[in-house]
Amino acid sequence: MKNNTPVNKNRVQYFYNSLGQAEFIKYLDNNGAVFRRCFLTYIGMQIQKMEWEFKVAAGFVAERTVTFVYRTDGNLLEFTSHRFPFENQTEVTYTDHFDDYDDKINTDGFSVFQEIDEHLLLFPGLQFQKNNPRKEVRTSSSNAVTYSVNFAYTYNDKNAPLTKIGDLVFTSGVDSGKHFQTSSLFSYY
Repeated sequence: MKNNTPVNKNRVQYFYNSLGQAEFIKYLDNNGAVFRRCFLTYIGMQIQKMEWEFKVAAGFVAERTVTFVYRTDGNLLEFTSHRFPFENQTEVTYTDHFDDYDDKINTDGFSVFQEIDEHLLLFPGLQFQKNNPRKEVRTSSSNAVTYSVNFAYTYNDKNAPLTKIGDLVFTSGVDSGKHFQTSSLFSYY
């Protein structure tokens, strides 16, 4: 996959194991040099761990690790993200716990571990969340902001979400106790 924005021409290259699962990902700059890489570990068909490394002058250093725990129904119970300290990056660890799943189709569970400053990764056929969680709680053993959010959904005639409205309350930091409304709209082609 190649980014075609005027300021970013980076590419993401996927490498697969014999089962067709992405097990290694290279991030290449517009000159073709690898500046980041990701290693994936599976148990069966579920990703259990993702480990990112970033290129520095001395070689590659650990940047971020994400681990996943699943419920028996295949839905994600929780994931833990750990960013390692290096250069200007502060060490941060947080865990997102998902609960009270509905019985409808989840259409955006692929983005559960994505962060705003990262390249989008796509894994066709892989589901982190088969259904829609009505509760998400973020906890942290470091300086990450924590919160709890309750979601309400509306659905189309095929049981796919049309809207996702959340009542988020911050549980730490300067905004602790404050509520924030989230809103997502879904459209299908």
